[in-house]
Amino acid sequence: MRKLTLFIVLLLLTGCAGMYHVKTHPVIETSVSIPPPKGIVAKGNARAVMLKWQPITGYEDIAGYRIFRSTIKDGDYTKAGETRGRYKTIYIDRGNAFKHLQDDTVYYYKIAAFNREGKLGYPSFPVSARTAPPPAIPQALTAMSHVCRKIPLSWTASGEKDVCGYIIYRGKSKNEPLEKLAKVRGRLNTSYIDENLPDNATYCYSISAYNKTGAVSKPSPVVCATTKKPPIGPHNLVAKRQGAGKIVLNWYPSTTPDVTSYEIYRGENKKTLSKIKEVSSACITFTDTGLTPGKTYFYKVRAKDADGLFSSFSNVAQAQVKPLPSPPKGISAVETAKGVLVKWKKSETPDVVKYILYRKSYLVFVKEIVETDKTDFMDTGVKRNTTYTYWVRAVDSTGQLSKDSPSISIKTGK
Repeated sequence: MRKLTLFIVLLLLTGCAGMYHVKTHPVIETSVSIPPPKGIVAKGNARAVMLKWQPITGYEDIAGYRIFRSTIKDGDYTKAGETRGRYKTIYIDRGNAFKHLQDDTVYYYKIAAFNREGKLGYPSFPVSARTAPPPAIPQALTAMSHVCRKIPLSWTASGEKDVCGYIIYRGKSKNEPLEKLAKVRGRLNTSYIDENLPDNATYCYSISAYNKTGAVSKPSPVVCATTKKPPIGPHNLVAKRQGAGKIVLNWYPSTTPDVTSYEIYRGENKKTLSKIKEVSSACITFTDTGLTPGKTYFYKVRAKDADGLFSSFSNVAQAQVKPLPSPPKGISAVETAKGVLVKWKKSETPDVVKYILYRKSYLVFVKEIVETDKTDFMDTGVKRNTTYTYWVRAVDSTGQLSKDSPSISIKTGK
């Protein structure tokens, strides 16, 4: 009773008897005459405020202290938390499970003791503290262009020791919102490679730092970069037949400096071309061999660079393989005193240079009996009373053989 009387007298002497009653919020309702804590110190940290005060002595039924918080000095104060025990005089306010304290924000606090029945004493004067600002904006963000399907990023490490990583944001232009792309852990990890990107695609980036409490800096200025373009394709592809079973291709080369090779595609129609050969970038011609005489083939070519990027295809070129010469017609055979005279008409193919005459006897025995540039031959190696069958094949200037001419059979006299 004596302590209560002294406390009331002290309040009357200071003229501050009404300052312990908070009228603006019903949560601080004084129910018992316990004086407010003294020596309150508030210190702001990253998304936290640490409060310390002196324990109240002389009141044995004090069960703890209740802390109230506001963002306005004379505003409404709500319960932030409490400590249990008369000598538990430190409290760290980190917000609650649903909302943390804001960065770089001033918070005001009042503290009141409560007894074992949970009844509050008088609240203290308000004290304030400012939470720490978010991390500084990362500096010197750069994005490298002209890398194959990647954009490497780099920046300067934050000098703030509590920074524990960076958040990277990406978009397709500076004029649209950037979306979170990745999180890089570690203050000293100052690079990131954005991979698996399309060719010749532009992306824009920004970066924020974050600290141990999850506070995030404002984003850095936006930088943009473009992935490597595919090489410029070869053009003016020309296909010409040359010799037997051959088609020669020629094209104008790609003007991209790091082209390493050309891929050649072939097919029997324009829609079903498949790769047949890859040649060095030093080559701008190719001879396709072993082709079927008389058949038409289609071709296209594309370039490949040092990173494995492909150009668009060239124009489609086509050529017909040199056909086989036409076989001779009008073959005839007449027995004479000297032997059997075999004649035939010239092949219709202009570049035929010779003919090969074949003879068969005894059903299965075949013999090439002469190569000649004439259209007749006297076969003197025949026997009497024997049946012979003759046919001719033409040979063109490239060495191609025609199919067999119609055959003619004759039986020599007895």
